Amino acid sequence: MFLQPTQISYCLLILCAAGLSGCQMLEQGSRSEQETIQNTNLERSNGLSLDQIDRINILLSDAFLAFQDNRLTTPVEENAYLIYMQVLSIDPENNYANLGLTEIVEKYLDWALNAAEQKHYRKALDYLNKARSIDDAHPNINAVYMQIEESKLAKQLEFKLSVSELQNRSDNVAVQLEKIALIVEEHNASVVIAARSDKDGRWIYKQLNDATTTRVKATFLRSTVPFVRVLYP
Repeated sequence: MFLQPTQISYCLLILCAAGLSGCQMLEQGSRSEQETIQNTNLERSNGLSLDQIDRINILLSDAFLAFQDNRLTTPVEENAYLIYMQVLSIDPENNYANLGLTEIVEKYLDWALNAAEQKHYRKALDYLNKARSIDDAHPNINAVYMQIEESKLAKQLEFKLSVSELQNRSDNVAVQLEKIALIVEEHNASVVIAARSDKDGRWIYKQLNDATTTRVKATFLRSTVPFVRVLYP
């Protein structure tokens, strides 16, 4: 039996379609194999398995929550430092864990400065030593230690401010701050500003700066009792 030309063309189209589909299937299969090989090579290049990567992600999440909760090095079995060290035991070059350790050190240093500003020098040194135990090469440790020592040796004058007059921005408190500013400028002193809110603290700082010819060096504390402490050599 002979096929008509139209029938031959139809058969050829079917064969071509079948061949094209087969080519597509082969191409998709090849692409899938390539992706699998690439993923395997990625894991091998990092030296980590997928299970290890999953474990690291869980640990990093736990460490972040511990840090946010100020569980930096305590309690003993559930703190950010310990969890970050567990990550580094799996992946010694993990950037997130190393950054987390740096943030712990910096938080301890911040606490040390705040404690010194409140004249709690033993607590300040305790925080400083905790920071040093994590990274004794951190560039800010010596600077914070010097600030604590200078605070201990500095002469201090403390001026309490009226809560109601501060809230009302009264002329009395403005005049008081102007007099404090003159003392600061005379002795080239720094100040600790304690206020009930950031807004009050910024207003106090502005009054001091407006009354001096140079910018006042200041640190800020949150306190229910507002005051300005003048520190000078």
